[in-house]
Amino acid sequence: MTRAVTASTQDTLHTVSRLDQMGTLDPLFRDLYLQRARELLAPVLSQARYEDLKTKSGELTWTEQQLRVAVERAEWERACQL
Repeated sequence: MTRAVTASTQDTLHTVSRLDQMGTLDPLFRDLYLQRARELLAPVLSQARYEDLKTKSGELTWTEQQLRVAVERAEWERACQL
């Protein structure tokens, strides 16, 4: 990524973070702040990509737990597979 794109993305993420904070401070208009944050974030991270990352994050947690159990039980072949 170029520096301009990175800076633009950082600015967008900063603005989205501020909108989230504003929604916490102003619950009456929270839905409007969050809608604006979604609009700003859409070019950076689509809803479908977000859902995909969320699913993979859950799978990673499950895999980590399985790995921990395999190591505790000294199931080295299973641990290597994981």
